[in-house]
Amino acid sequence: WRVVTLNGDLIETTGTMSGGGKTVRSGGMRTANPRGKSHIDIAQFDQESTVEKVEKEAEQVQNLLIECRKRRLEIKGEIRAIAKEIRSLDVTIPKLALEIEGFETTRKELTKLIPELELLSVHSPKDSERKKELETKVKKCQQELNRCMETASTLESEVSELQKNILEAGGSRLNNQRN
Repeated sequence: WRVVTLNGDLIETTGTMSGGGKTVRSGGMRTANPRGKSHIDIAQFDQESTVEKVEKEAEQVQNLLIECRKRRLEIKGEIRAIAKEIRSLDVTIPKLALEIEGFETTRKELTKLIPELELLSVHSPKDSERKKELETKVKKCQQELNRCMETASTLESEVSELQKNILEAGGSRLNNQRN
């Protein structure tokens, strides 16, 4: 491996620098920590358990990502439905406001008519007399209707009796013609 510094100097893996410069620099590619601490010994590092942990974490994060995406889709659907409902309400609310205004006007007009209607609804003595006359007339008509119904019932029974007598008088010849 070779590294080029910001000044354009080339540092070799052995630590030697080429490309000029007045001072000799060595050890630029050391594997030791620059603070003086040594790196973790790879033999002591349990790679398998770390890989398993990282794989589990990756799987959990992937499952979380899938759940988040599902939830995002659900939320987008809810947002669309709510936006549609808002558009509908934006149209409906002004209509309802106009209706309320119209009802309020109607209420005011009807309230003004109440005293006039109350005066018209009071029964005069003449109206009471007329009502009694009409009730008497209705009773007479009802009685006459009942008498007519009784007469009609009597006449119907007499007609049926006469038809029966005619059929009996005509004999079998009349029955054959009728059938």
